[in-house]
Amino acid sequence: MKKNQINLKYRPDIDGLRALAIILVLLFHAFPDSVKGGFIGVDVFFVISGYLISNIIFRNLENENFNFTDFYIRRIRRIFPALIFVLICTTLFGWFSLMPNEYWQFGKHLIGGAGFASNFILLGESGYFDKLSNTKPLLHLWSLGIEEQFYIFWPLILFIGWKKKINLLFITLGLLASSFLLSIWGSSHNAISTFYSPQTRFWELLVGAVLAFRFSDKPSFLSLFKNCDRNYLALGGLILIVLGLAFIKKGVGFPGWWAILPTLGTSFILLAGKKAYLNRKVFSNKVLVWVGCISFPLYLWHWPILSFMWIMNNGTPSVLARVIGILLSILLAAFTYKFIESPFRFGLHSKIKASLLVCLMLLVGVMGVLLYKNSGFTNRTTIQDALKNQEGLIHDVSSHNKENCSSSQRYPYAKFNKDFFCMESVSDNALLSSVIVGDSHAYPMYFGFYDYLVKQKKEKLILLGAPGCPPFLDIESFELGEKDFCGNL
Repeated sequence: MKKNQINLKYRPDIDGLRALAIILVLLFHAFPDSVKGGFIGVDVFFVISGYLISNIIFRNLENENFNFTDFYIRRIRRIFPALIFVLICTTLFGWFSLMPNEYWQFGKHLIGGAGFASNFILLGESGYFDKLSNTKPLLHLWSLGIEEQFYIFWPLILFIGWKKKINLLFITLGLLASSFLLSIWGSSHNAISTFYSPQTRFWELLVGAVLAFRFSDKPSFLSLFKNCDRNYLALGGLILIVLGLAFIKKGVGFPGWWAILPTLGTSFILLAGKKAYLNRKVFSNKVLVWVGCISFPLYLWHWPILSFMWIMNNGTPSVLARVIGILLSILLAAFTYKFIESPFRFGLHSKIKASLLVCLMLLVGVMGVLLYKNSGFTNRTTIQDALKNQEGLIHDVSSHNKENCSSSQRYPYAKFNKDFFCMESVSDNALLSSVIVGDSHAYPMYFGFYDYLVKQKKEKLILLGAPGCPPFLDIESFELGEKDFCGNL
């Protein structure tokens, strides 16, 4: 008879720690100029995830009842429901709000999100801290991709090591050290690749795994700490996280050495245990615990909302709009947790639920493929189209009147596909005086020039460009993956 897998005893302080992590991420994404180091909340999540998952695996291996099927069914029921719901909702909203080139890019990222490979797709694009990141509603799924990749390989590695009777702590420490050294080297040689690559990020989850091994190896490990020692440990951990928040910012070579602050700080708080004063009185507070419970759907919802605001506003939304965006994401997260996540995560019929969720995720991936293959469905009428046409500003000839904007003989790549966008003033009979050529940063410039050249001087203005193509000759676009594409605009 198959034994049931062992579950961990619930610690409310860990949910409170999750709440701290998601609050930091929310504040960074909404107010990046004020909370410059808030992105370290993701590193806090990594340590927590590594600790919890490894604790389950270690305990079940020791009791000889680890089962891969049960393990992955639990992961599917935990992650898939909220993720599928958010992906479907953002895809539907994108249909009405994104321009064809934006929707084409969204389709590519949708494929990555559904396949837990967003970090690999983003490797060939602009960095996490680049301004272009604001126009990617699914950018935040890079971290989920790394976690899922860890969940795939880590149980296999531990199971093989356990079968071969290799010391699991040696395996954990060896992989941690290798990943950490790669992270240090990469942060100064290839920052974007280091930020998104699993091999340079796994060490943060393995920090939690080392902690889990100690708990699993010696369940009475915490008894070695007196109450005062636990309190100092938790306080020291919080201080390290605060120091990370204060001193870590974009451009400091992250993760690398700097990531030690949030990862070690999180480890200290976890090690202190639920009886430490800080954990018992602060992190176990009911409000923080509730935020921690909805932290996963809250992470999924907040960035698409803020990103769509940025796109629709053609720039940074107002402070009030961003506050409203955060409040809306909290409401949607609470709804998702109660009505979408919990029914699938808890209760009976786990295999049936997991099978259904896998099928739904495959359908979401198919949606992404359709968006990508059909160039973002150029015949759609978007909200942006309606607003601009209503104001009599421009028309997007990637959707209609293509012959009015340029000639494919003059511009070999001007085939009005997913990669090219072209806009012109409505005054077709006016004298052409200016052409703006560039990447997506040139797009918002069009409207400023329009007010002067078209409205006041009654001249004609054209925008020619493609995403990821700076206005220089012989540029290779890594965003589009086509050499010399930009130089042929």
